[in-house]
Amino acid sequence: MLNIATPRLSPAEWQDVKATLNAVADIRCGTRPAEQLPERYRPVRAFLCETGRTRRIAEAHVPDLAEQGFSRAQIEALALLGA
Repeated sequence: MLNIATPRLSPAEWQDVKATLNAVADIRCGTRPAEQLPERYRPVRAFLCETGRTRRIAEAHVPDLAEQGFSRAQIEALALLGA
């Protein structure tokens, strides 16, 4: 488990996190190609796979997620729930 506090998010922000995790849930790391995902979810899957593998937030992928509109708190929530 990651050693970060549960982020404070609004209900709408939690909904975005949940919807994103649901969208990538069927594509497991290392089993099926990420090309099956829509383009916008590929950075999320890469972030989650690296975060899960290293047990640290994959900082190299954070700019890609921020560019998609995720806040730092949402990114941390993705890491806590999805990695």
